[in-house]
Amino acid sequence: MSNYLRNLVAVVMIGAAFGYIFAPQIHRVKHTFLAWKARRARRRRGGLLR
Repeated sequence: MSNYLRNLVAVVMIGAAFGYIFAPQIHRVKHTFLAWKARRARRRRGGLLR
């Protein structure tokens, strides 16, 4: 049981570390993707899509 708890704590700690390290990158990528999608949609609405 203690082994399971130790593994759980380790997984939570690793997850927190990964989230802390990768959250800015993921946020930037999501922002870039949303901006690109909005730009594409706007362009399509503008009738520039051939």
